[in-house]
Amino acid sequence: MNALNAPFHGVNTPLFSLRTEKSGGIGEFLDLLPFIDWVATCGFNTIQLLPINDLGRDASPYNALSAFALNPLHLSLDALPDPPSTAELKVLNELPSVDYPEVRKIKEALFESYFTPRLGELMSHPDYIAFKNQNPWLEGYARFKGLKVAHNWSAWKDWPNMALTASNIEVEIAVQYYCFKQMEEVKQYAEKKGIFLLGDLPILVSPDSADVWEHQEMFDLSLSAGAPPDMYAAEGQKWGFPLYRWESMETNGYKWWKERLAVSSRLFHLYRIDHIVGFYRIWAIPGEAPAAEGYFVPEDPSVWIEHGEKILTMMLQNTSMQPIGEDLGIVPPSVRESLTYLGIPGTKVIRWERDWMGGGRYFDPHHYPWPSLTTLSTHDSEPLAEWWHNAPDEAHTYARETGLHYQKTIDFELRREILQQSHQSGSRFHVNLLTEYLGLIDPIFGWARINIPGLVSPENWSYRYPLTIAEIADNKSLLTTIQGILA
Repeated sequence: MNALNAPFHGVNTPLFSLRTEKSGGIGEFLDLLPFIDWVATCGFNTIQLLPINDLGRDASPYNALSAFALNPLHLSLDALPDPPSTAELKVLNELPSVDYPEVRKIKEALFESYFTPRLGELMSHPDYIAFKNQNPWLEGYARFKGLKVAHNWSAWKDWPNMALTASNIEVEIAVQYYCFKQMEEVKQYAEKKGIFLLGDLPILVSPDSADVWEHQEMFDLSLSAGAPPDMYAAEGQKWGFPLYRWESMETNGYKWWKERLAVSSRLFHLYRIDHIVGFYRIWAIPGEAPAAEGYFVPEDPSVWIEHGEKILTMMLQNTSMQPIGEDLGIVPPSVRESLTYLGIPGTKVIRWERDWMGGGRYFDPHHYPWPSLTTLSTHDSEPLAEWWHNAPDEAHTYARETGLHYQKTIDFELRREILQQSHQSGSRFHVNLLTEYLGLIDPIFGWARINIPGLVSPENWSYRYPLTIAEIADNKSLLTTIQGILA
C-alpha cells in the first residue's frame, strides 16, 4: 500500500462497540473483517481504533495492564481450531452495553479449559516458538498476569512471594499468540482492501502494569502525571500514572519504546500519539498532593522543545508508521511549531478551532493545515448533536461563520452538510466517530457517548452500537449518503 500524499478519510470506533452475529458480548478482532468490507464500500480508506491492549479488570483502554499485550476479551473464539462452545457468550450479544464482568468470567474460563490440554502440541509448533522468540516482553507479561490472578487482582506492591506453575504462564502466552494471529490477519485483510489501520498509543502506562512491575527503574512512582488547573478543570487533573525516567530509558537506547513501536507496527499502519505535549513537558504531582500543587517536568521551559524533539525523533526513526499527535487542550505555541517541524500532524476538533487571541472567530476548516487530522468529536467529548443542543450560541456562531444554515436541532441534512464539511477541510486526515455517521440513520444514534472524563460510571467504555455490522452494511441509504459525502 502506497499512500504517497493522498488524503485519508475514515471512521473511528472502539473495538468493544462493534457487534456481529459471531460476537460474544463484545467486539472481537475478526469482527473487523466485515467492518473493513463496509468501510471500503463506502469509499473510506482508514479505520481508527481506540487502544486494544489487555485491561485486566478495568474497562478504560487508557489504563492497560500491558503496553504490549492485546486484550484477550477481543479474541474471536469461534475462529480457533476446534472451537469451544460459545453459546453463553452469544446470549450477551443482545445487551445494549458490554457486561465486562460476565464476558470476562465466561471467556477466562474458556481460555483455561481450551488451552490447557493443547499446550503440549502448541509449544512444539514452529510458529508458536517463533512468536515467543520475537516477543521478549511475553514472559514478563504472562508471569505478571498469572500473579495478578493468583493474588486476586491485588496491586503488585502488595504481593507476597508466590511461585507460579509453568502452565499458568503458558496459557497466557497461548492466548496472546492467537490474539496477535487474528489481529495480524485483520491488518493483512485491510491491506488487500486498501484500508489503513490507525492505532492508538497512550503516552502513559498504569502503575499497576506488567511494564512498571518489570521495569521499575524506568518509572518514577513518587510522581503522578496530570494536568494543571485550567478552564476545563479548576482544580487540575490527577491521572495516577507514573512519570518516565527518561534518563534511564536513554541509557539503554530507549529499548522499551523501540519494542513497543515494533509490536504496534505489526498491527497498524498509522498511530495516534496520545497527549503528545507530554513528551515535551508533563504536569507532575508529588505523592498524595492535589493536582494544583504539581509542577512541570522538566521544570525549565527553555529545554522543553529539545526534550520533546529528542524523544519524538527517536520514535520517528524507529517505525515506518505515520504518527498523528493528539495536541488538544492548552499547548504552548512552540510545541505546535515543533510538531510542524517534525512533520507530525496535530488534531483539529472543529468546535474548538477558534482564533482565541483574535476575538474567538471560528477558523474556516478549508484553511486547516495539510499536516493535521480533522474530526467532529472525540471519545472523550460529547458528540456533535449534544454539543449543538447544549451550546446553541456556539453552534449558531459556528454555522454563521462557516456558511451553514443554523437550526436548533441537527437533522439529517444538516448532519450530512457538517460531515461533508469535515471531509472537505484542508487537513490530510479526516476521521469521525462511527456514531456521527450512524446519526444519519436515526438521530438518536448520533447522541451516543463513549466516555465522560472524570466520571466513574459503568456507562463509560461500554457502549455497543445498536446495529450489527451487517445491518449497517445493508442500509443502502446510509451507503449512498456517505459515498456522496466523500465524492
